[in-house]
Amino acid sequence: MTLIQKIKNIILVTLLLISFFLPQISTSKVRIKANTKVNPDIFLTHIRNSVLPSGALAMYGQTTTGSRKIVPYWSNFAVCGIATEIKFGTDINKEELTRIGWNALSWYQSKQRPLTGIVHDHNFTLGQEINTGQMDSVDSYSATFLAGVSCMLKATGNTIKTQEYIQAMKLAIKSIRDLQDRDGLIWTKPDYKVKYLMDNVEVITGLEEARKVFLQLKDIPAYYSTTSMLQRIELGVNTKMWSESRKSYRWAIAGDIGFEKNYHTNWNIYYPDALENIWPTAFKINQPRNRTNRVMSTFASKVSSYVDSGIMRGVWNPIVGLAYSNHGVTSLANESLEYGYQMVSNNKAGGVYTVGHAGLFIILYHKINSNSSLSW
Repeated sequence: MTLIQKIKNIILVTLLLISFFLPQISTSKVRIKANTKVNPDIFLTHIRNSVLPSGALAMYGQTTTGSRKIVPYWSNFAVCGIATEIKFGTDINKEELTRIGWNALSWYQSKQRPLTGIVHDHNFTLGQEINTGQMDSVDSYSATFLAGVSCMLKATGNTIKTQEYIQAMKLAIKSIRDLQDRDGLIWTKPDYKVKYLMDNVEVITGLEEARKVFLQLKDIPAYYSTTSMLQRIELGVNTKMWSESRKSYRWAIAGDIGFEKNYHTNWNIYYPDALENIWPTAFKINQPRNRTNRVMSTFASKVSSYVDSGIMRGVWNPIVGLAYSNHGVTSLANESLEYGYQMVSNNKAGGVYTVGHAGLFIILYHKINSNSSLSW
């Protein structure tokens, strides 16, 4: 056999192998080919389109029904996204963004119940805002409000304006303290005795941001009381919600101490099980590094099975990208951002693409591109 014929045979065998494996490679859902250059304007536009006459941020930028819901949890995340763009972005209308951010916080402040600090969802219909009397949670609404105030202070440096929200912050903290159990963990709301991992992580972040504001404004008593409360919750999350034998977090604990039901993580279930486990990394709370490594590696190994089960699955969610970014896996963080951008650009994100997701995508964008963020 001549040398040329040997080379031809090698090429033929190689082509046959490629033809055999290529279908398997092309159908793999572990990696998304995302080559789109991301422009944060699409996320900013979504937030701008959500602004209501009162200054509140509707959950969605546009609707076909004429009725729009205001969910403060998502609005507060949008504020942190706006603030990050004010500080690190290139948007030419930063004065407008500053007004949007402060106005959204003022709306929240105006809706706080005077004794409890609780804020309800509202419906905006025919030019009127109607209190639904309902809320998904108390703990996370209050926590994200605290984070929003901190974000705007960091973005603008306006301590005088921030002073206007100090009492609202203290009332928000009271609403959280009223839900704190003996183990330090926080119930979701007064009539719903479940301690969620994700909620408690958000509370840790909110209190951490709040005490930074108190320290900068020299409110030392508020700083120390917030710090004490924060430490109790951190201890509860890192001890009671972590299962060393299972090497994963309990995604929830229900019931009173001594009669509790532990909700252990099934990694085959994306939400709430798997997604809640990456919340501590996405929000950069204090946890052992080996724990972070184990949780994130397990999540990454399962992500292929999460892609097709719904639009919130897999790499679409900006929380996933934030967790990857904080874990130092920039390639996967960028993949999440680019894939999410494609979904939004092609109008495939559907009803799960809230104003809060837009804010979180802005935070992720700036984390990846400049390693700078006001949050987490």
